[in-house]
Amino acid sequence: MPLRVVRLSVPLPDIEQRLAADVTTERKEELREAARQIAAGEGVGVEDVVLANDRPVGIVAQQVMTWLGWA
Repeated sequence: MPLRVVRLSVPLPDIEQRLAADVTTERKEELREAARQIAAGEGVGVEDVVLANDRPVGIVAQQVMTWLGWA
């Protein structure tokens, strides 16, 4: 089965803003982990395409589906 990988790219300040609405110890840990992964470049290079995830979910999903040839 062929596998196609889409990496959704989000700047760290946007991740911080998204997680700020639910400030818990777990969210703070997730933010630290996200910062570590971004700094380390984890996962970079395994994708077939990189899409900015800075728009509403429906728009990003449509872009993914179009890229896959499903729409």
